[in-house]
Amino acid sequence: FPSHDRWVGEEEVFYYDVSEYTEDYLLDRLYELFEEAEFAVAHNGRRFDMKRVRARMVARGFKPHSPVRLIDTLEICKKEFGFTSNKLQYVTNLLCKASKKSSHSKFPGFTLWREFVKGNPEAVQEMREYNIVDVTSLEELFLILAPWSSTLPNFAEYYRDWETDRKSTRL
Repeated sequence: FPSHDRWVGEEEVFYYDVSEYTEDYLLDRLYELFEEAEFAVAHNGRRFDMKRVRARMVARGFKPHSPVRLIDTLEICKKEFGFTSNKLQYVTNLLCKASKKSSHSKFPGFTLWREFVKGNPEAVQEMREYNIVDVTSLEELFLILAPWSSTLPNFAEYYRDWETDRKSTRL
């Protein structure tokens, strides 16, 4: 159960996993971030990530966190474009320049998760690297797709450097 996130435009990626922390600690940290955030960005987050996280939170007795508007880049891809594939790896490889979602090198597919759960140090390191790139590539993808979306709010109201960052990302 790794947790990884960051604030848009910030350098630091927050990464925690059960090889170093308890699941309760990870859920507490996510809860704190949801309390602060206006928006959360994910790819397939509405159908998968948020449901899994909330299921774990309710099972552990958490109260509902503050409302967070989920921006799902998978939904933007499906609604606004006709890509050959809407998988995160495909669209980041197609559109992103600075950070492309990687594939697992030493532990392909589900093997990475299985070895991570066993505590294999190489798998733990690969999971960390894979998830951090997952976050940076998702952020870059979001910044590319957001101006094309017909349903997103005007982020300049929330993030004062939105126009500058969005334009520089497109170069």
